[in-house]
Amino acid sequence: LIQLKGVEELEVFPNPSSGLIHFKEAVHGRLSVYDRIGNLMKVIELQAKQSVDLGALPNGLYMLVLDDNEEQMIGKFSVYK
Repeated sequence: LIQLKGVEELEVFPNPSSGLIHFKEAVHGRLSVYDRIGNLMKVIELQAKQSVDLGALPNGLYMLVLDDNEEQMIGKFSVYK
């Protein structure tokens, strides 16, 4: 396991989800959503949000990268409708 300095885990629930995901705490910054092969699917600017609706995404596994200019947080979630 490689630990990257300044990178923390972004906890989301429920997982798997129908698309509406919640964060453990309010987050802010640029949220980038990537599919399982690395294609950028969506970019959302968040301001103290505790949830985001990604229901427009097709079923599959996604990686989230939240960048708030000080650190990055990375998480994974699945969409199954």
